[in-house]
Amino acid sequence: MRFFLKVLAPDLELFQDHVDSVQVPATDGAYELLSNHASIFIALQAGALIVRQSDETERWFINGGTCHMHDNHCIITVKSVIDMDKIDKESIMTELNKNNDSIVSSEKRQLLEAQLAYKSTL
Repeated sequence: MRFFLKVLAPDLELFQDHVDSVQVPATDGAYELLSNHASIFIALQAGALIVRQSDETERWFINGGTCHMHDNHCIITVKSVIDMDKIDKESIMTELNKNNDSIVSSEKRQLLEAQLAYKSTL
């Protein structure tokens, strides 16, 4: 059985479809939501957002947000998102080094460091 999922970022609607499951990086650990899950509101931290549909899996790196599941409808809002297929360890290192000499927002630096940490575990 499937449920409806919508994923929203500040500047785009990232995803909208019926899915088998979604795994979210909660502040107290990862949650996997399935059809008929109890109503829940989850604070998200930086990490992998994994969506499964039949035999397809989509992965994004998010930098926090919220997840609300109710009556087989799940809405996820994220602060920022990167397609994990496009994360490249060398480009992240280049970006970090380039920004060492300039003032970088704490959030952007944390996002880059989290991406690098995640990519290093692969």
